[in-house]
Amino acid sequence: MLLRLSSYLISLINDKIEVRYEDLSSIAAISDLDHCDGIDWQPVVVSGGLSPPSLFGHSVAWDGDRLLVTGGYIDTNDTPNKTVWSFTFDGARSGKWSKEPDTTGCYASVKPGAVMAYDRSQKLKVFFGGGENGPNGVIAYDETVICE
Repeated sequence: MLLRLSSYLISLINDKIEVRYEDLSSIAAISDLDHCDGIDWQPVVVSGGLSPPSLFGHSVAWDGDRLLVTGGYIDTNDTPNKTVWSFTFDGARSGKWSKEPDTTGCYASVKPGAVMAYDRSQKLKVFFGGGENGPNGVIAYDETVICE
């Protein structure tokens, strides 16, 4: 069984803020976005009323302007998340989620649990690896997918 708990930490060097995104555990669904002032963690205020579902096995990267979240699963039945989400900060402690268009259909080939990096010079999202539940256990992948 895939581990259903993950937390991502993004360091915003210019603003000296760290962001973590927590998701689905085997006990309860959590969709928290928090920041750290160097000592304490506090919730980020989300405006606009739109936000991604609780996810697990998803990919997260910082593109220099936004936090990008995609892939993974939306429930414990391993229903894949095919939506690309971005979080744009409008200050150190607040911002707004948006759905990003997948104009190329590239994200359909990204495996849950893949690691994502953002190539700022080329404006590309690079995914590597991932895994999913198979009939005989976890299937691990070692492929690279590049999306615009």
